[in-house]
Amino acid sequence: MQPLSIIRNLVNGRHGAHGSLFRRLRYKLYHRYPYEFSQITFPSIVEIELTNHCNMQCPHCPRSIMTRGLGYMELGILKKIVDEISEHPFCFFRIGGLGEPSLHPDIKEILRYIKTKGVILEIVTNGHLLSVLTPNEILESGIRYLGISIDGFDAETYSKRRPGGDYESVKAKVAELWRTRQAARKSEPHIKIRHVVFPKDSPEQIESYKQYWYNYADIVGLNKLTPTGKLNFEPPYRRCRFIKWEIKVNWNGETPLCPYQNNIREEEIVGDVSRQSISEIWMSPRMETARQAHAQGHLKTMEYCKHCQKTQAYGDKVVWK
Repeated sequence: MQPLSIIRNLVNGRHGAHGSLFRRLRYKLYHRYPYEFSQITFPSIVEIELTNHCNMQCPHCPRSIMTRGLGYMELGILKKIVDEISEHPFCFFRIGGLGEPSLHPDIKEILRYIKTKGVILEIVTNGHLLSVLTPNEILESGIRYLGISIDGFDAETYSKRRPGGDYESVKAKVAELWRTRQAARKSEPHIKIRHVVFPKDSPEQIESYKQYWYNYADIVGLNKLTPTGKLNFEPPYRRCRFIKWEIKVNWNGETPLCPYQNNIREEEIVGDVSRQSISEIWMSPRMETARQAHAQGHLKTMEYCKHCQKTQAYGDKVVWK
């Protein structure tokens, strides 16, 4: 590819998060300054919710205020999504949502299908996946990134933040997975331990947490605690970055305007992948109207966005490390 073509593609958004240096650079620039670039015509991140059933009752999770019904994504919908994503090799596919993905009865078949399509996959689990799959099965699953949420510094704090979980068991299973991956001389899946930082967590506790888990993980991620429910912010309002690059699909195929609307319970549904393509929903008039409202700083018609901590407290830029 000629240098001029590389620069043109970098600016126009034809490069994603993976692969060459230019693709990674474009991804980071777009995600850091999304309103300085033309709108990408397909999301760079698609997150799906295989199920909103969960084996834990974490009080800080938006699931605690969820009112929609419980269920599991149909295989037909899942395959339709994966097939479309496979046509966009720079798209990042994440399985998460407001439930534990490994509770889906067809999780093994789902992972096999995704692997055949060569899709770059991240799956986020509370650790239960490590009880459903053996370490070797995880290594052969095609999962590129494995996020394991472990909130707590010991059995006591873990039991309060993740009721229903077993701290010692998840510790042992993560260590077993790490040792199995090391013995197999493999680098994937990349293991990320995720911790939600609570207001009273001390710097010493956090540092000790990081030092311990770096023995068994490639990354230790610290996430800010996002309160559930509406929060009041004064104008001028900040622009949302997520609607510029990320879309979420609920277990029943419904697609909310924003992946984080569940933080205040309400969700504005803008599409349904059982009847539409992701591309159609992504570039739909409602999504474009919302982006323009943020670009221009006019949020009169975006009542939800004025109460969103993800945007109004954290801003419209991402700090990449």
